[in-house]
Amino acid sequence: MKAREGRRARVDGRFRLALCVMTLTMMTTEQSVIVRVVWHDAHSVGSGWQTVDDIGGEPCVVESVGILISKVKADHVVIAQSRTDDETLDHVVAIPVAMIRSMQVLSTGSADAVSPSPSG
Repeated sequence: MKAREGRRARVDGRFRLALCVMTLTMMTTEQSVIVRVVWHDAHSVGSGWQTVDDIGGEPCVVESVGILISKVKADHVVIAQSRTDDETLDHVVAIPVAMIRSMQVLSTGSADAVSPSPSG
């Protein structure tokens, strides 16, 4: 019974996360939304020949921060390191929703809302 409740809690949590991700990605591009995404990456477990016992059980957990790019790729959260005034993007990462463990909005607003501090 407890195992079933544990699975149900994980499914409910994943469902809530998926709803949050879908809501964020539907936001208009008029605002800059900076997000922090923690996700499990697919990764190589070694180079060359190895035994099954050499393969580690720990996931490759990645933390990425960037500008949320909405409505670009189905079932993915897309973030960019940089965006120009004419919507040109740099260092774009598309993360499958199923691999996301958590997502946090760090800031929202227009890109020109913050002025750089004067150099001194």
